[in-house]
Amino acid sequence: MIIRFIRCCVVAVSLMVMQSVTAADLPAERAAAELRSRLSSLNTFVAAFEQQVENADGRIIDEGSGRFWLSRPGRFRWEYATPWPRLLMADGSSLWLFDEELEQVTVRDAGGLLDDTPAAILAGRLELLERYRISGTETDGVLQVRLEPMEAATDFRRIDLQFAGSELLQLVLLDQFGQVTRIGFTDSASNTELDPALFEFVVPDGADVIDERGG
Repeated sequence: MIIRFIRCCVVAVSLMVMQSVTAADLPAERAAAELRSRLSSLNTFVAAFEQQVENADGRIIDEGSGRFWLSRPGRFRWEYATPWPRLLMADGSSLWLFDEELEQVTVRDAGGLLDDTPAAILAGRLELLERYRISGTETDGVLQVRLEPMEAATDFRRIDLQFAGSELLQLVLLDQFGQVTRIGFTDSASNTELDPALFEFVVPDGADVIDERGG
């Protein structure tokens, strides 16, 4: 379940489709450089998000919303308010999933678990960009970058990131089954001071804990 949840997160629904005729394709080297520049300057990030998941037939099968916090290196917090409260949090060494409805906590080593997901790149693992073919377009000041994995054995066929200036607007994931996850970010702020307690998981009273960490 935790792997499925990660795939859905990190996985957005401003549902902004770029249709301007002024779109310009960027050379691959420039697209990669623009992406690195924006990601390398992103030390912290906080935003509201809306998420929508479509199956291969284009039918909406899941929706959610909540708030997202990121603090490099290696820490993030996805807190869902709808359709029911859930929390996915990385504290730098462990990955925690809390399902409030089930009163269940699952914890795993962060290790290489996130390496093939956008979460790892957002959290500062920019060396992982070497695993992707990178292309991009620029439209009226909005940069859209596409990552396509060079290896076939990955969860995602394509990852799209959209920026306005340095602000991340949207993340779109296409998985190997044709399922599309869109995560749109609004009310965002970059490089502001965040409380470290946001990334310190405390097991709620009465919750069952499934600890899958090694050792």
